[in-house]
Amino acid sequence: MNKSIPIDLKTSAYIRQRFFCAGFTISELLIVSAIVGILASIGLTAYSGYIETSNAKVATNNLKLIALAQSEFKSDFGYYFCGLSTQSDHSTYINNQLFSGENVITSEAVSKYSYKSVGLASDMSELSDAACTNNESVEFLLKAVPTNEAHETVCLNSKGYTDC
Repeated sequence: MNKSIPIDLKTSAYIRQRFFCAGFTISELLIVSAIVGILASIGLTAYSGYIETSNAKVATNNLKLIALAQSEFKSDFGYYFCGLSTQSDHSTYINNQLFSGENVITSEAVSKYSYKSVGLASDMSELSDAACTNNESVEFLLKAVPTNEAHETVCLNSKGYTDC
């Protein structure tokens, strides 16, 4: 004997199974959102580390450009260019004097670091402003000082060493 279920019972069972049993529970959604939050926090930390590293590399590359311009400046004038100590950031001065007014050190790079060009005497002591203006610099020290404490100061001297 073949007993058939009335259509209205089949329909109600289908509706119950289709609409009330499908989906996720609240606990499943909470677990997934917690996992996504943890992954996002790990990713954000790694991303900020990459940004800091890339900013330091931009500063190092800018210092290398300035060092090349320093070598050219010395071959033209017989001494190294040095900025005055009264200026906290030599970026504009360096662009004007070493790069003929071209914005080699861009404002984006300047916003992260302030650049200084320090003239050094033969005993590696920093020259005074008077000695700089008298063209007595025999060596130079370039510094990229970070605008916030999260970064380290990047240095480059005329011998190519990056010690500060």
